[in-house]
Amino acid sequence: MNSTFAVVLDYNGGVKTDLLVHQLREVNTEIPIHVLDNGSNPDKRSSFVTHETGENLGIGDGINCCIELAKDSGAQRLCFIVNDISLPNGAFQIPHLEYPFAYKDTVAVSAVVTEQRNQAMLYPWMIQDNPDIRKYRKVPHADF
Repeated sequence: MNSTFAVVLDYNGGVKTDLLVHQLREVNTEIPIHVLDNGSNPDKRSSFVTHETGENLGIGDGINCCIELAKDSGAQRLCFIVNDISLPNGAFQIPHLEYPFAYKDTVAVSAVVTEQRNQAMLYPWMIQDNPDIRKYRKVPHADF
């Protein structure tokens, strides 16, 4: 059993999701990468689907399904990945996410929005009061 359950939540990602899963599996050979299809149209469905909801439940219930899949697998942690991210150079090593959990107070690790990202224009509050954007942000919430 792996201590981390990695799952991509997919909705109509098709080829883009396939590329993401291929990149994840290429770098993370020891961790199974699951794909939960959240009611995609048949012509926009990933070829790597391992689980499916049967209908589009929306992002919130899709995340809840990912949590349930992780619980059912007996995993200690969930690595939740949305299908519309891009990986720089394909590099995303899931075992590196396990390091912060060595500290008992850590409950979540997530992506951080920085000034260099398009999200900074949409969510300016995520970069305020963060003068050194090259360091990890410690916040009581995750950037979903």
